This record gives sequence, structure tokens and C-alpha cells, in this order.
Amino acid sequence: MDNLLLFRIGSSHDGGERYPQAARALYSSLLASVILMSAFLPILAPAHAAPTTTPTGIMVPLFSYHGPSWSQLIKWHQLYPNVPVVAVVDPILGPGQFRDPNFEVGIQSMQNAGIPVLGYVTTHYAHVSLASVEATISNYRYWYHVNGTVLDQMNNSESQAGYYASITNFDKSIGMTMTIGNPGTEVPQNFVGVVDANVIYESPGVPSLSYIAGWHAAYPKSSWIITAYAVGSLDTAWVRGASQYLGYLYITDGVWPDPYTAGLPSYMNTLMSTLQSLDG
Repeated sequence: MDNLLLFRIGSSHDGGERYPQAARALYSSLLASVILMSAFLPILAPAHAAPTTTPTGIMVPLFSYHGPSWSQLIKWHQLYPNVPVVAVVDPILGPGQFRDPNFEVGIQSMQNAGIPVLGYVTTHYAHVSLASVEATISNYRYWYHVNGTVLDQMNNSESQAGYYASITNFDKSIGMTMTIGNPGTEVPQNFVGVVDANVIYESPGVPSLSYIAGWHAAYPKSSWIITAYAVGSLDTAWVRGASQYLGYLYITDGVWPDPYTAGLPSYMNTLMSTLQSLDG
């Protein structure tokens, strides 16, 4: 995939098992007891999180150079102030080799308008050394004072949870407040909490609601994000349904191979108004 894009479409790592080893072992050891006790217990509802009134926001890959799209995003946030908005910036495949004053001004403008800003960081499926990732994050923090990072090209193998947990811990140690992991596809269950939220879908068209719910619904919706491109028209009923399970989403009519740099979606007003109508 073109590294100018924020979110990796799919991955060479296809998620992994949904339940950690310890949970599976515990299940085996207690199965007989559960069956015996079930005769004396009332039927319990599935362990899914109840629908919540926590607002669902939009996380915008703002990959154009500081200009009209940045100002437009601020105006949309001012028009719909109850919709959480997060912007993701990528000066040049990361923070670049030097501080760009134009990016600094644009980032400060969004933060002053109440929009947290995250910096794009590629991890190349955990092949980038932790020291190199930390240096990239430090440049973002001290040059642009961003609020957090998006870790793209995320390796979603169970064994790599520690790598991403280390990055999250480093983020927090230097004052970052949000770390997003993006494999662009399913994650194993032990990735919940490794970062603040995982992007579990990035592809043309929107995912099914059954996929977004599934086992993900057992966890707070703030754990999950999707982004969908090449969506020609917005289905507001889908947005309402998906908002029960997602902390953030982004839907655009931008198309491959460059769906995020041409500007904001043509139906941005409808998307924002639909999300605001669901607040509370």
C-alpha cells in the first residue's frame, strides 16, 4: 500500500485466535463445574456491552498539506460541537527530517479549536526497532506537540502485543494521551488494551454490522475504530447502527489509490449531523 495513506488495507497477518491461552485453559478446567451449576442458576444474557450513549466521533486522516481541508474540519467541528473529532497528520511519512512551521501552525489551530491531533507512525509490522519508533514519536511530540500517535502497518499477531504495549507506554511517558493501532483488519483478543483503540477495518465500502458487533461488543466501544473509503453515498441507518459499537469512524467517497488527500467527504455535513443527533 502507498505509505502516504494512513490506514493499512488488510495485513499479511490475519488476526490470530480470538481468545488468549489463559482464558481457553480456564474454560477447559471449569467447564464441568459450569454445566453442573447451570441447573441452579438463572439464564444469563450474553456478556456483551450494553449500547451506550457515549458519543461516537470521527477520526480524520488529514493527509493534505496545511490548507483548506484543515480549516474546513475546524468549521465542521464548530458547527457540530458534540461530535468528537480527531485529526491525524503526516507531514512526510512521519514528522519528516525537520520541523515545518506551516504544520506547526495548522496543528495548533486545530488544537485551539478542541480537535486533538495525532501523528502518523509506520511500524512496518513490528520490524521497525522500538528505538526508531520512539525517536519518531519524540520528534512529533517536541516539534508539533501532538496529542498522540497512530501506529500504522500494525502486526496483529498475538505474539506482538508486547511490542505495541511498549510503544503505548512510551507515548504516555512523554505526555501523549492517545495511541491508536491500525492493522486495518481483525485483531486477537489480547490486543484489547495494548493501545487505546484498534482500527479493525479499512477497505472499500462499509463493513457489516455483525462484524463490528461480534466479540468486539464485549468491550467498551472506545476500543474500536473503522475507516471506509470509496463509499459513494452515506447510509445514515448504517451509521446509527455502527455507532453502538465504535468509538470513532471515518467514511469517505475518496477512492483508491489515494482516498484521503483529496479533501473531506462530500457528505461530511450528513455524517456529522447524524452523529450529533445520536448524542445522549
